[in-house]
Amino acid sequence: MIVNWYRRETRDPWWTGGAKPPVPSRCGASPTPPSGTWGNLNPPPTPDTPPNVAPEACNAGAPGPATCTLDAKAMGGVSGYGAAPGGWTATIRRPGLNEPIVIKSFGGYDLYACGSVLPGDRVEVATKPGSTASAAIPGRASEQTGQNSSWE
Repeated sequence: MIVNWYRRETRDPWWTGGAKPPVPSRCGASPTPPSGTWGNLNPPPTPDTPPNVAPEACNAGAPGPATCTLDAKAMGGVSGYGAAPGGWTATIRRPGLNEPIVIKSFGGYDLYACGSVLPGDRVEVATKPGSTASAAIPGRASEQTGQNSSWE
């Protein structure tokens, strides 16, 4: 891959020291040499926790109960089918926020993908007749079965 670093020479991560490149006469003065560690093209990886891939879900609406609650242990999402606008509501209570995040359906199928729910969130899902909804980790789960059916 060839990248044009013109006017970004000080940010060039591939600079390994040595003489400066020749500067075209139309450009004027020589550019300042880049700074940074010479040749450090393989920095160590950033430590990260392993992902939580155990599916968890709270499913509300036909044929189950009209409400459910999920205490999120990992990132997740919210989805559902609203028989009409406002057919389902998800209330996300997030630590550190004074007010909850409230998501209401627009009618039809709505999906708020993985990342809408964060670890530590408490999600309360409520449905009206004819509507179904779920909060699930990871991504979303089938509103009918509670089994993980799709990764978002």
